[in-house]
Amino acid sequence: MSDHIIGGSVINPLAPLDVQTGVDSLVALLPSEFHVGEVGGSTEIAIDYYVRPANVTQYAAGDQVANGVPDVLEFAVSRIDGGTGVIIHASCTDTANQATKPDLRLYLFDTLPTIAADNAPWTPSDADMVNIVGYVEFSAWEIGLATAGADGNCVSLATNLQIPFDCTNGVVYGLLVVRNAYTPVSAEVFSLRLGVLQD
Repeated sequence: MSDHIIGGSVINPLAPLDVQTGVDSLVALLPSEFHVGEVGGSTEIAIDYYVRPANVTQYAAGDQVANGVPDVLEFAVSRIDGGTGVIIHASCTDTANQATKPDLRLYLFDTLPTIAADNAPWTPSDADMVNIVGYVEFSAWEIGLATAGADGNCVSLATNLQIPFDCTNGVVYGLLVVRNAYTPVSAEVFSLRLGVLQD
């Protein structure tokens, strides 16, 4: 196929077309709320996890579950800073299979919250509570590897969620709080996944 001359410029019909000038140069579009050629939303799986400290100290109801730092969970849920969407599904995988499973609640925030140390009571401030976008309950567990304790594992699924978010920097933050008396295993890992429909 031959080139064509338009307005004094040689045009290769197979080259990407500049939507502004019509010449054969490639224009990179910046991320925005305008989805070029898109006819629906997109789906994302946002993941974070905690490796809890190497101890077996029992949790009381209302205690924070965290790593040894402690860090706030961060889920990259939106396409861009200031993006919006809906969390529709969540899972929590536990690398242990204790006889009494943890009753966990994952609080989600659109602004960085204050975190307590692992196994310390969670005492959120008024400012933290204002920034909650929702929470997810992990209380019903499906056993995977049935070996008891640290050699087993299990997973809890939360479906049919409808948690909208509008996050300044593209991230929803999470804090994990235990709602029962739970005896953990050393260095137990809680892996959390959020299924998201992005606007």
